[in-house]
Amino acid sequence: MQRIRSQSGWVLGGSGFLGRALVESAQDAGLRVSSVSRHPQRSSANPIRLDLDSPQDELERTLEAECPDWLVNCAALAAAADCEREPELAKRLNAALPARLGQICQALGIRLLHLSTDNVFDGETPRPTGYIEEDTARPLSVYGTTKREGELALLAQNPDALIVRLPLLYGDSRGTGAGASDSLLAAIARGARPRLFTDEFRTPLDVQQAARALLEWIPSSLNGLLHLAGPQRLTRFELGERIVAAAGLALTSIEAARQTDVPCVPPRPRDLTLDGSRALASLSFCPTNPWDDPGNSLQGGSTP
Repeated sequence: MQRIRSQSGWVLGGSGFLGRALVESAQDAGLRVSSVSRHPQRSSANPIRLDLDSPQDELERTLEAECPDWLVNCAALAAAADCEREPELAKRLNAALPARLGQICQALGIRLLHLSTDNVFDGETPRPTGYIEEDTARPLSVYGTTKREGELALLAQNPDALIVRLPLLYGDSRGTGAGASDSLLAAIARGARPRLFTDEFRTPLDVQQAARALLEWIPSSLNGLLHLAGPQRLTRFELGERIVAAAGLALTSIEAARQTDVPCVPPRPRDLTLDGSRALASLSFCPTNPWDDPGNSLQGGSTP
Protein backbone atom coordinates (compact mmCIF):
# COMPACT_ATOMS: atom_id res chain seq x y z
CA MET A 1 0.00 0.00 0.00
CA GLN A 2 1.33 3.42 -0.92
CA ARG A 3 2.19 5.45 2.17
CA ILE A 4 0.83 8.99 2.34
CA ARG A 5 2.08 10.08 5.75
CA SER A 6 2.57 13.68 4.64
CA GLN A 7 -1.11 14.09 3.89
CA SER A 8 -4.12 14.61 6.08
CA GLY A 9 -7.65 13.45 5.54
CA TRP A 10 -11.23 13.51 6.72
CA VAL A 11 -13.59 10.63 7.28
CA LEU A 12 -17.16 11.90 7.22
CA GLY A 13 -19.33 9.69 9.40
CA GLY A 14 -16.22 8.67 11.32
CA SER A 15 -18.19 7.45 14.32
CA GLY A 16 -20.18 4.94 12.26
CA PHE A 17 -19.47 1.27 11.57
CA LEU A 18 -17.20 1.59 8.53
CA GLY A 19 -16.12 5.13 9.39
CA ARG A 20 -14.66 4.05 12.72
CA ALA A 21 -12.83 1.11 11.11
CA LEU A 22 -11.42 3.40 8.44
CA VAL A 23 -10.26 6.00 10.96
CA GLU A 24 -8.51 3.34 13.05
CA SER A 25 -6.88 1.79 9.98
CA ALA A 26 -5.69 5.20 8.79
CA GLN A 27 -4.16 5.92 12.20
CA ASP A 28 -2.47 2.50 12.22
CA ALA A 29 -0.99 3.37 8.81
CA GLY A 30 0.48 6.57 10.25
CA LEU A 31 -1.91 8.95 8.51
CA ARG A 32 -3.21 12.19 9.98
CA VAL A 33 -6.96 11.69 9.93
CA SER A 34 -9.91 13.54 11.42
CA SER A 35 -13.18 11.88 12.37
CA VAL A 36 -16.01 14.17 11.31
CA SER A 37 -19.54 13.65 12.60
CA ARG A 38 -22.19 14.95 14.95
CA HIS A 39 -20.71 12.72 17.67
CA PRO A 40 -16.93 12.86 17.17
CA GLN A 41 -16.28 12.14 20.86
CA ARG A 42 -16.99 8.49 20.02
CA SER A 43 -13.74 8.37 18.08
CA SER A 44 -10.17 8.74 19.30
CA ALA A 45 -9.12 10.49 16.08
CA ASN A 46 -8.78 14.23 15.74
CA PRO A 47 -12.45 15.10 16.24
CA ILE A 48 -14.38 17.61 14.18
CA ARG A 49 -17.98 18.15 15.22
CA LEU A 50 -20.13 18.91 12.19
CA ASP A 51 -23.78 18.35 11.42
CA LEU A 52 -23.73 17.13 7.84
CA ASP A 53 -27.39 18.07 7.48
CA SER A 54 -26.37 21.69 8.08
CA PRO A 55 -26.39 24.51 5.49
CA GLN A 56 -23.80 24.17 2.75
CA ASP A 57 -21.79 27.21 3.79
CA GLU A 58 -20.92 25.62 7.17
CA LEU A 59 -19.51 22.51 5.48
CA GLU A 60 -17.63 24.62 2.94
CA ARG A 61 -16.18 26.97 5.58
CA THR A 62 -14.96 24.05 7.69
CA LEU A 63 -13.38 22.29 4.72
CA GLU A 64 -11.66 25.49 3.60
CA ALA A 65 -10.33 26.09 7.12
CA GLU A 66 -9.04 22.55 7.65
CA CYS A 67 -8.03 21.94 4.02
CA PRO A 68 -7.56 18.14 4.10
CA ASP A 69 -5.80 16.46 1.20
CA TRP A 70 -8.42 13.73 0.94
CA LEU A 71 -11.93 12.99 2.14
CA VAL A 72 -13.85 9.72 2.41
CA ASN A 73 -17.60 10.11 2.77
CA CYS A 74 -19.01 7.31 4.93
CA ALA A 75 -21.97 9.43 6.05
CA ALA A 76 -25.46 8.33 5.01
CA LEU A 77 -28.91 7.48 6.22
CA ALA A 78 -28.33 3.78 5.67
CA ALA A 79 -31.14 1.92 7.44
CA ALA A 80 -33.80 1.10 4.85
CA ALA A 81 -36.64 1.52 7.35
CA ASP A 82 -35.36 4.95 8.42
CA CYS A 83 -35.19 6.04 4.79
CA GLU A 84 -38.79 4.94 4.19
CA ARG A 85 -39.94 6.87 7.29
CA GLU A 86 -37.88 9.98 6.51
CA PRO A 87 -37.48 10.19 2.73
CA GLU A 88 -36.60 13.90 2.77
CA LEU A 89 -33.78 13.34 5.25
CA ALA A 90 -32.60 10.39 3.14
CA LYS A 91 -32.56 12.63 0.08
CA ARG A 92 -30.55 15.32 1.87
CA LEU A 93 -27.92 12.95 3.29
CA ASN A 94 -27.73 10.36 0.52
CA ALA A 95 -28.20 12.55 -2.57
CA ALA A 96 -27.75 16.25 -1.81
CA LEU A 97 -24.72 15.84 0.48
CA PRO A 98 -22.63 13.93 -2.09
CA ALA A 99 -23.43 16.60 -4.67
CA ARG A 100 -22.25 19.31 -2.27
CA LEU A 101 -19.10 17.38 -1.46
CA GLY A 102 -18.37 16.83 -5.13
CA GLN A 103 -18.61 20.53 -5.84
CA ILE A 104 -16.58 21.65 -2.82
CA CYS A 105 -13.84 19.05 -3.22
CA GLN A 106 -13.50 19.80 -6.92
CA ALA A 107 -13.07 23.49 -6.17
CA LEU A 108 -10.54 22.92 -3.36
CA GLY A 109 -8.57 20.13 -5.04
CA ILE A 110 -9.45 17.52 -2.39
CA ARG A 111 -9.29 13.83 -3.34
CA LEU A 112 -12.82 12.47 -2.79
CA LEU A 113 -13.98 8.90 -2.18
CA HIS A 114 -17.69 8.35 -1.72
CA LEU A 115 -19.35 5.16 -0.53
CA SER A 116 -22.45 3.77 -2.18
CA THR A 117 -24.27 0.45 -2.00
CA ASP A 118 -25.25 -2.74 -3.80
CA ASN A 119 -28.86 -1.67 -3.10
CA VAL A 120 -28.84 0.50 -6.23
CA PHE A 121 -29.76 -2.75 -8.05
CA ASP A 122 -33.10 -4.55 -8.01
CA GLY A 123 -31.58 -8.00 -7.51
CA GLU A 124 -33.49 -9.60 -10.37
CA THR A 125 -31.02 -9.96 -13.22
CA PRO A 126 -27.41 -10.14 -12.04
CA ARG A 127 -24.84 -11.74 -14.29
CA PRO A 128 -23.52 -15.18 -13.23
CA THR A 129 -20.51 -13.45 -11.68
CA GLY A 130 -22.59 -10.61 -10.21
CA TYR A 131 -23.37 -7.03 -11.13
CA ILE A 132 -20.64 -5.07 -12.89
CA GLU A 133 -20.23 -1.31 -12.74
CA GLU A 134 -21.94 -0.71 -16.11
CA ASP A 135 -25.11 -2.62 -15.25
CA THR A 136 -28.28 -0.54 -15.06
CA ALA A 137 -29.25 0.56 -11.56
CA ARG A 138 -32.88 -0.13 -10.65
CA PRO A 139 -33.29 0.49 -6.92
CA LEU A 140 -36.37 -0.81 -5.10
CA SER A 141 -36.22 1.36 -1.96
CA VAL A 142 -35.88 4.96 -0.88
CA TYR A 143 -32.43 4.05 0.39
CA GLY A 144 -31.28 2.61 -2.94
CA THR A 145 -32.95 5.40 -4.92
CA THR A 146 -31.35 8.22 -2.95
CA LYS A 147 -27.94 6.55 -3.01
CA ARG A 148 -28.16 6.26 -6.80
CA GLU A 149 -29.19 9.91 -7.03
CA GLY A 150 -26.13 10.74 -4.94
CA GLU A 151 -23.84 8.85 -7.29
CA LEU A 152 -25.13 10.69 -10.34
CA ALA A 153 -25.10 14.10 -8.67
CA LEU A 154 -21.57 13.67 -7.34
CA LEU A 155 -20.07 12.57 -10.65
CA ALA A 156 -21.79 15.47 -12.42
CA GLN A 157 -19.97 17.82 -10.06
CA ASN A 158 -16.68 15.94 -9.73
CA PRO A 159 -15.81 13.33 -12.38
CA ASP A 160 -12.44 12.73 -10.68
CA ALA A 161 -14.12 11.31 -7.57
CA LEU A 162 -14.17 7.58 -6.85
CA ILE A 163 -17.51 6.02 -5.87
CA VAL A 164 -17.19 2.61 -4.21
CA ARG A 165 -20.31 0.44 -4.13
CA LEU A 166 -20.12 -1.73 -1.04
CA PRO A 167 -21.73 -5.08 -0.26
CA LEU A 168 -23.14 -6.16 3.09
CA LEU A 169 -20.48 -5.48 5.74
CA TYR A 170 -19.85 -7.47 8.89
CA GLY A 171 -17.18 -7.58 11.58
CA ASP A 172 -16.19 -6.01 14.88
CA SER A 173 -18.26 -2.90 15.63
CA ARG A 174 -16.48 -2.09 18.91
CA GLY A 175 -19.51 -3.02 20.96
CA THR A 176 -22.04 -0.90 19.08
CA GLY A 177 -24.02 -3.81 17.63
CA ALA A 178 -23.62 -2.48 14.09
CA GLY A 179 -23.00 -4.48 10.93
CA ALA A 180 -24.36 -7.84 9.85
CA SER A 181 -22.49 -9.95 12.39
CA ASP A 182 -22.64 -7.85 15.57
CA SER A 183 -26.30 -6.95 15.03
CA LEU A 184 -27.07 -10.67 14.67
CA LEU A 185 -25.08 -11.61 17.77
CA ALA A 186 -26.70 -8.79 19.75
CA ALA A 187 -30.16 -10.04 18.82
CA ILE A 188 -29.26 -13.56 19.92
CA ALA A 189 -27.87 -12.19 23.20
CA ARG A 190 -31.25 -10.52 23.81
CA GLY A 191 -32.94 -13.90 23.52
CA ALA A 192 -34.17 -13.59 19.94
CA ARG A 193 -33.90 -16.31 17.30
CA PRO A 194 -33.36 -14.27 14.12
CA ARG A 195 -34.94 -15.44 10.86
CA LEU A 196 -32.48 -15.31 7.97
CA PHE A 197 -33.34 -15.78 4.33
CA THR A 198 -32.15 -18.78 2.34
CA ASP A 199 -33.12 -17.15 -0.97
CA GLU A 200 -31.41 -13.76 -0.62
CA PHE A 201 -27.84 -13.57 -1.92
CA ARG A 202 -25.05 -11.12 -1.13
CA THR A 203 -21.24 -10.91 -1.35
CA PRO A 204 -20.50 -9.95 2.28
CA LEU A 205 -17.20 -8.36 3.27
CA ASP A 206 -15.35 -7.89 6.54
CA VAL A 207 -15.37 -4.20 7.53
CA GLN A 208 -11.62 -4.16 8.22
CA GLN A 209 -10.91 -5.35 4.70
CA ALA A 210 -13.21 -2.70 3.28
CA ALA A 211 -11.23 -0.08 5.21
CA ARG A 212 -7.96 -1.52 3.93
CA ALA A 213 -9.14 -1.29 0.31
CA LEU A 214 -10.26 2.31 0.74
CA LEU A 215 -6.88 3.30 2.16
CA GLU A 216 -5.16 1.83 -0.88
CA TRP A 217 -7.41 3.83 -3.22
CA ILE A 218 -6.97 7.20 -1.53
CA PRO A 219 -3.63 7.98 -3.23
CA SER A 220 -4.68 6.37 -6.52
CA SER A 221 -6.07 8.03 -9.63
CA LEU A 222 -9.07 5.69 -9.84
CA ASN A 223 -12.34 7.47 -10.51
CA GLY A 224 -15.93 6.73 -11.46
CA LEU A 225 -17.69 3.62 -10.13
CA LEU A 226 -16.05 0.62 -8.52
CA HIS A 227 -17.58 -2.51 -6.95
CA LEU A 228 -15.95 -3.90 -3.82
CA ALA A 229 -17.12 -7.44 -3.06
CA GLY A 230 -16.40 -10.15 -0.53
CA PRO A 231 -14.84 -13.45 -1.63
CA GLN A 232 -18.03 -15.55 -1.57
CA ARG A 233 -21.62 -15.37 -2.75
CA LEU A 234 -23.67 -16.37 0.29
CA THR A 235 -27.29 -16.36 1.32
CA ARG A 236 -28.14 -14.37 4.43
CA PHE A 237 -28.72 -17.69 6.21
CA GLU A 238 -25.35 -19.09 5.11
CA LEU A 239 -23.68 -15.93 6.40
CA GLY A 240 -25.57 -16.30 9.67
CA GLU A 241 -24.39 -19.92 10.01
CA ARG A 242 -20.79 -18.83 9.69
CA ILE A 243 -21.22 -15.95 12.13
CA VAL A 244 -22.76 -18.03 14.91
CA ALA A 245 -20.24 -20.85 14.38
CA ALA A 246 -17.32 -18.41 14.59
CA ALA A 247 -18.84 -16.99 17.79
CA GLY A 248 -19.10 -20.48 19.29
CA LEU A 249 -22.90 -20.50 19.30
CA ALA A 250 -25.28 -23.29 18.32
CA LEU A 251 -26.64 -23.19 14.77
CA THR A 252 -30.11 -23.43 16.31
CA SER A 253 -29.58 -19.80 17.43
CA ILE A 254 -30.90 -18.77 14.01
CA GLU A 255 -33.88 -19.85 11.92
CA ALA A 256 -34.04 -20.37 8.16
CA ALA A 257 -36.77 -18.51 6.27
CA ARG A 258 -37.65 -17.69 2.69
CA GLN A 259 -37.83 -14.12 1.51
CA THR A 260 -40.78 -15.05 -0.69
CA ASP A 261 -42.74 -16.10 2.41
CA VAL A 262 -42.16 -12.91 4.41
CA PRO A 263 -43.75 -9.67 3.14
CA CYS A 264 -41.11 -6.91 3.22
CA VAL A 265 -41.64 -3.16 2.90
CA PRO A 266 -39.72 -1.91 1.07
CA PRO A 267 -39.13 -5.00 -1.10
CA ARG A 268 -35.78 -6.68 -0.52
CA PRO A 269 -33.65 -7.36 -3.61
CA ARG A 270 -33.26 -11.09 -4.17
CA ASP A 271 -29.66 -11.26 -5.43
CA LEU A 272 -27.21 -8.39 -4.93
CA THR A 273 -24.07 -10.32 -5.85
CA LEU A 274 -21.37 -7.86 -6.92
CA ASP A 275 -18.59 -8.62 -9.39
CA GLY A 276 -15.54 -7.11 -7.71
CA SER A 277 -12.96 -8.22 -10.26
CA ARG A 278 -12.14 -4.68 -11.37
CA ALA A 279 -11.51 -3.58 -7.79
CA LEU A 280 -9.51 -6.72 -7.05
CA ALA A 281 -7.16 -5.99 -9.93
CA SER A 282 -6.24 -2.66 -8.31
CA LEU A 283 -5.57 -4.02 -4.80
CA SER A 284 -2.46 -5.50 -3.22
CA PHE A 285 -4.48 -8.17 -1.40
CA CYS A 286 -7.38 -10.55 -1.98
CA PRO A 287 -10.28 -10.21 0.49
CA THR A 288 -10.82 -13.29 2.63
CA ASN A 289 -13.33 -14.39 5.24
CA PRO A 290 -12.20 -14.50 8.89
CA TRP A 291 -13.88 -17.87 9.45
CA ASP A 292 -11.49 -19.40 6.91
CA ASP A 293 -8.69 -18.73 9.41
CA PRO A 294 -8.97 -21.25 12.28
CA GLY A 295 -7.08 -18.88 14.57
CA ASN A 296 -9.50 -16.02 14.05
CA SER A 297 -12.92 -15.21 15.44
CA LEU A 298 -15.64 -12.70 14.76
CA GLN A 299 -15.70 -11.97 18.46
CA GLY A 300 -13.25 -9.27 19.43
CA GLY A 301 -12.57 -8.21 15.88
CA SER A 302 -11.40 -9.62 12.59
CA THR A 303 -8.19 -8.91 10.79
CA PRO A 304 -7.58 -8.41 7.09
